[in-house]
Amino acid sequence: DASGNVSTLSDLSGNARDLTQATSTKRPHIVDEGGLSWLEFNGHYYLQSLADVTAYVPRSQWTMLAEVEPTAIPNRDQTNAAWATNGIAGALSSPDVGISLRNNAGAPEAGAWQVGSDGGFDPAQAFSAGPEIAQWSVVAGRFVHAGSVLVQVDDGAPVSAGTTVSDSTASGPFSLGRIYTPGTGFLTGRVGRVLTYDRALSDAETTQDIDYLKTPWREIELAESIVADCTIGSDETRAAIELVDVLRRFNDRGSDTCANEDQCLEPAC
Repeated sequence: DASGNVSTLSDLSGNARDLTQATSTKRPHIVDEGGLSWLEFNGHYYLQSLADVTAYVPRSQWTMLAEVEPTAIPNRDQTNAAWATNGIAGALSSPDVGISLRNNAGAPEAGAWQVGSDGGFDPAQAFSAGPEIAQWSVVAGRFVHAGSVLVQVDDGAPVSAGTTVSDSTASGPFSLGRIYTPGTGFLTGRVGRVLTYDRALSDAETTQDIDYLKTPWREIELAESIVADCTIGSDETRAAIELVDVLRRFNDRGSDTCANEDQCLEPAC
């Protein structure tokens, strides 16, 4: 809208599975800097689908990946239940499926869950340390049919829930930035690209997608480290500084690195 808040997030797959927010006060803010874009969620914003959640993540198997940067400690604690997390993406009407963050002893912890239908309530959750506050990471969640739920953060090993879980009965909207309408599971953080699959990716496929999503952030982080080193040639330094300028704009970091090329060539930098 005119204030830079997102009323509609377009689906680039060609399937017209857009996400919307009709209430202006609940719309996340969009930031576009240096060719990179993300949504700002403040603990009250969220988007939801018109299509059913099963159009994004089927009840029998699925994969979700999201670029995420927490900007505050999640307000949901370690209680081992899906609704005790802050939603990145998943079902809005019920805590049946999704990926999220929660507070684990003062640090963010990523989670993935599936609530199966066997016996009326057949839940499984997997958790992994990270992502860190003010640092971009990729969180991936998977549900393998007749198998387990897995979660993975960046290049870390996938963590399994350790138990098999049945297919869910998920229905209602798919949401970004919030889970489970009756709860307080709003996300406080930034979200970039989000990928969903109607099948469980293999370990290799998941890692490949994580590398694809992480590449822009890794290049910027490398440039930041080059500038901070202050021992390289001026041409390489100049190129690195250009990337660090982008980093400062979109990631609010870099304040402890060199401000310009001349500074970088000074031993005291």
